[in-house]
Amino acid sequence: MKILFTFATLLILLISPAFAGSEWDKTDKLLFSIFTIFNIVDYSQTRYISEHSDKYHEANPILKDKNEQFITLYFGGYILTTWLLSNELQSNYRKALLISLSSSALTVIGRNVMVGIKLSF
Repeated sequence: MKILFTFATLLILLISPAFAGSEWDKTDKLLFSIFTIFNIVDYSQTRYISEHSDKYHEANPILKDKNEQFITLYFGGYILTTWLLSNELQSNYRKALLISLSSSALTVIGRNVMVGIKLSF
């Protein structure tokens, strides 16, 4: 499942500009890459929480007490859905969306690091 998630993420990164409804500039591509990387880190932290449920608990009610497969599908679907939505937006709105979502993910990652949550791939 890990390999599938990694492959799907890389595929999205590579093909996303090819199917863009409006042209993706370098900044759009960079912002989507940052968004994807942050969500891969969050995915890894969520897996760590799942593996150490005796010590940590998931704050996202959708992911609470879920197995690895569900967590993988959730994050893969979230990244894909964000790409599909971003692809339909004009560049300035796309940038705003990706900056907002990346900022949110970075906040979650930072909080997780502060409480001792590590990465698990």
